[in-house]
Amino acid sequence: MPRPKGSKRAPKSLKQRRNITEAIAAKWADPEYRDRVCSGLAKYHGIPSGAKRKRKRKPTSKTQSKQIFSKRKAIDTNYSPANETISPIEQVRIRRRNKPLYKDPMISFKLEMLKNIRAQRAPEETKKTKLLKEQDF
Repeated sequence: MPRPKGSKRAPKSLKQRRNITEAIAAKWADPEYRDRVCSGLAKYHGIPSGAKRKRKRKPTSKTQSKQIFSKRKAIDTNYSPANETISPIEQVRIRRRNKPLYKDPMISFKLEMLKNIRAQRAPEETKKTKLLKEQDF
């Protein structure tokens, strides 16, 4: 059965939506609240405190977006991680990324088994190639 489109919640009136919008705007106008939220987000995403961030612009045309991308790529290649300190959260994330999800305890046994199979097949392959060469002559 297809799921019905839209929300199951009751729609909010125009006045109620306006009140919510004003409350959110008032919260973000408070510098203490803004600093608290921004620092929390930066901490969650592993961005060092006080780091300057460039604002994203909407590209006006296709060619301009390609130029921005090529500039950004050139900047990224010149980046050296030794100049900037990595936050502890980012270090944990890097470790998680590099760590395999599962380590097979039988890996050495399987590797030996594959080596044995290859060693057994090698003479058979040489016999086949010799027979094929003899047939060609």
